Amino acid sequence: MKKYLLKSLAFAACAFLASDALAANYVVVSAEGSDDVEFAIGNSPKVTFTATDLVIASAEATVSYPLTTAVTFRFSDTSGIADVATTAASFRLDGDMLTASGLAAGDTLEVYDLRGMRLAAAAAIDGEAGVEIGAASGILIVKTNKTSFKIAK
Repeated sequence: MKKYLLKSLAFAACAFLASDALAANYVVVSAEGSDDVEFAIGNSPKVTFTATDLVIASAEATVSYPLTTAVTFRFSDTSGIADVATTAASFRLDGDMLTASGLAAGDTLEVYDLRGMRLAAAAAIDGEAGVEIGAASGILIVKTNKTSFKIAK
């Protein structure tokens, strides 16, 4: 009877721990001497080893840790994003001209392609900045001092 009770308790504990992991949306990787890195479980992070490193990779990031470093994993229901700031800036694309309104004096408007190459930049005057983005097409990154957006042209 004692054995049966102990087996039942062990099974219940395993089921409880497994349900926590299944309910989690993120796995958080911590290593001594570095910042925590979060991976969305939906992106199927993969853990592999090289001769000298532990490597964790997904579509969003790849990190590696020396095998001599202590690494811990924990599951989380939420990302580490505590607050999302809103911006008063608005953007308008008219042909090849991108205009930003609602910027602070001295803010910079920058446009990058997906390779990270800066295509255009301008400083805000009276809360507005405009840049000619020419023949650029596809997904572009629009960056101001406080925020960044993706746009499709």
